[in-house]
Amino acid sequence: MKRWQRIARTLGFLFLALILLYLALGLGFHFKWKSALEDCRELRRARGEFVEPEVLGGVIGLFFDVTFWPVYASANIYHDGTPFATPCTHPRTGASQDWEEFSIARREDLLREYPGLAGLVMRRTREA
Repeated sequence: MKRWQRIARTLGFLFLALILLYLALGLGFHFKWKSALEDCRELRRARGEFVEPEVLGGVIGLFFDVTFWPVYASANIYHDGTPFATPCTHPRTGASQDWEEFSIARREDLLREYPGLAGLVMRRTREA
């Protein structure tokens, strides 16, 4: 019986060490990613771009980052090639520019097909 208790205690300590390592890596990931996001926000403000507000900040953001850091890191690597992806790491020409060009071409096609929409489109573009 003594032998099984010692094995169980050793396995328990090993499991606890793995949990502490996982949480320590998650904490490091949180602070590094937070720093990269803040640097990106400052750069975007300096350029005069829109800077989105922080949604999940504070304790809940810390909880999610520390808990799900492998998911965030793998998704960031897959999409941007870096575990600490920010809006600044996204390419400046991409889907948004393609969509804008597509929507302009589509708007011109619609205006040719339905001339009655011209007043509506002109009014909406002046408001924006």
